[in-house]
Amino acid sequence: MEKAVIAAQFLATILALAWALSSPFSMRAVHKLEKMFGNTPGRTTPREEELKLPFYSRIVKPLLHSLSYKIIKILPAKKETELYRKITHAHLQGKLSPRELLVLKYLASGLCAAGGAGISIRLLERPGLIASFILGGWFLGWYLPDIYLEFRKKTRQQAITKALPGVLDLLTVSVEAGLSLDSALIKVVEKSKGPLTEELALTLQEIRMGKGRAQALRSLADRTGVEELASFTSAIILAEQLGLSIGNVLRFHAQQMRLKRQKQAEEAAMKAPVKMLFPLVFFIFPALFVILLGPALIRVAEYFMH
Repeated sequence: MEKAVIAAQFLATILALAWALSSPFSMRAVHKLEKMFGNTPGRTTPREEELKLPFYSRIVKPLLHSLSYKIIKILPAKKETELYRKITHAHLQGKLSPRELLVLKYLASGLCAAGGAGISIRLLERPGLIASFILGGWFLGWYLPDIYLEFRKKTRQQAITKALPGVLDLLTVSVEAGLSLDSALIKVVEKSKGPLTEELALTLQEIRMGKGRAQALRSLADRTGVEELASFTSAIILAEQLGLSIGNVLRFHAQQMRLKRQKQAEEAAMKAPVKMLFPLVFFIFPALFVILLGPALIRVAEYFMH
């Protein structure tokens, strides 16, 4: 009997604890404790936030950063400025530093040289050719990051040049409607997308942080490396210094940009026949000759054979 009473009390205690833990009041208390200790159900831990980052930011970037100061002890200021300009024009200034770029070039050249050595040893048995494969792999790996940066730079500059006339037209309409230049830039950033919009947004951020407008516009021209954008920023800075109408300057530059693009299109159209000559002569004409003259040549050959 006593055992039954003890068992019943134990079961009642378990049920009471279960009810207490599942009640709304206890759940509120648990949530309060979780908030106090920073483990709310909708909140992620620092480890989870770190795992959400891309592979480059989690592994490659820290590895390059540590190797850059172990391998490269001294980097000349001139060389660092040159590498930073390449990185900036490719829009990788937040992802790559000059030291890390140099380490990447060393690693790529070493890997390509090792790959060239492995291929040459498997396929060839001549020491001179093996050495040339290793040397060629080294040079290929050394210039491969530069080729990638140059490709990104050209692609980005072409996109900026293509979007510049439309952005200038929008700036002109906004300024003539009574907005200031900064407000017009904000409208452009809100209404458009692309590399030029990203650069203008960064320029606005620099102005908000206290940098002068002229200095921010010069930084915009230096970051992009686009000649048309550099001339536009210089004209805006000069107009502000002389007190000229910014709307007239914007309209003039938009017209000049459109005329320049029209001339470039005409030049490309004039070069098209010369560029088409090679595929015509070596690919299209032989196929036409085979189709047109093939049956006649077969009949002539049959006639002489009989």
